[in-house]
Amino acid sequence: MGPKRVVVWILAATLVLGGCTDPSGRVVAEAGGEKIYERQLEQEAAGARARGVPLDTPGTDQLAQFYNRMVRLLIDATLLRQEAERSGVVVPKEEIEREVGAERSKYTSEDDFNLYLDSYRLTLDELRGRVRQARLIEGLWKGIEKQTKVTEEEARAYYEKHRSRFRTPTRATARVLFASGDEQAAEFLRKLRAGEGFEGLAKHAITPDAVLDGAKMEIEEGTLDPVLEAAVFAAPIGQIVGPVKVGELRRYVFRVERRTPSVPLSFVRVHQDVLALVRKEKADRALRELVLRLRKERGFRVLHVYPTLTQEPSPQPTP
Repeated sequence: MGPKRVVVWILAATLVLGGCTDPSGRVVAEAGGEKIYERQLEQEAAGARARGVPLDTPGTDQLAQFYNRMVRLLIDATLLRQEAERSGVVVPKEEIEREVGAERSKYTSEDDFNLYLDSYRLTLDELRGRVRQARLIEGLWKGIEKQTKVTEEEARAYYEKHRSRFRTPTRATARVLFASGDEQAAEFLRKLRAGEGFEGLAKHAITPDAVLDGAKMEIEEGTLDPVLEAAVFAAPIGQIVGPVKVGELRRYVFRVERRTPSVPLSFVRVHQDVLALVRKEKADRALRELVLRLRKERGFRVLHVYPTLTQEPSPQPTP
């Protein structure tokens, strides 16, 4: 759903800005001659609450801080969306409907889908508007990225500065059993130490994941639950380990058969990846510079600042 770089902070705001069909109530800001309404902040707050974000803890100014932050994001998002439209970025209606349809397909009935819209205080047209907004800004960003050039000297300097990023992951080969509780885990341990194999016990294990069936697992560092992963990568080779407790219910018994350490990757091997990373970083900087230019050229005003317990130093938006 769009680039996962600096543009993310803009796309977050676009989820409510586009398609506001009821522009009534307090105007909280203006950007490029376009009004931003308090209703848009209320929509985003409703969405944040639906996702479990705390905004209403008694004795705090969480909601005010959230509103002030969103005003700043909405100003910059408005300016970028206007620039995308002026630049000729087009989002076909078919693409919008495809994304809306994908969102609708997550729900088993139209009533459930409408409950989702209600939880975000959105109409169907507003959902279409937020999709269009996000895709317009994404298209503008992609255009910037496409025009960004990277020299070999820049790529080499980036690689040398970030060598630690360019390594193979540490890997382990292990056999793993998932027990339903302490009693079954103890039984697995007893039988394994008596000579029974992992494969034979696998049919008695609870297996939430098809790979956790007593067969060999190829595990990369950073892909498992942190508790289980730490145990796997610390365990002696060939030793039966467990039970490892993960949460209230999960118990794991395993044996590591092989561990492959991380090794550095040469510049030649990661050349294309480095070029892409540098290009994205340069495009991010160009986007920030574009926002600053648009603020000066198109103008913006913050018309309402929500009072907080600790007053924010400035209402001016900052990317």
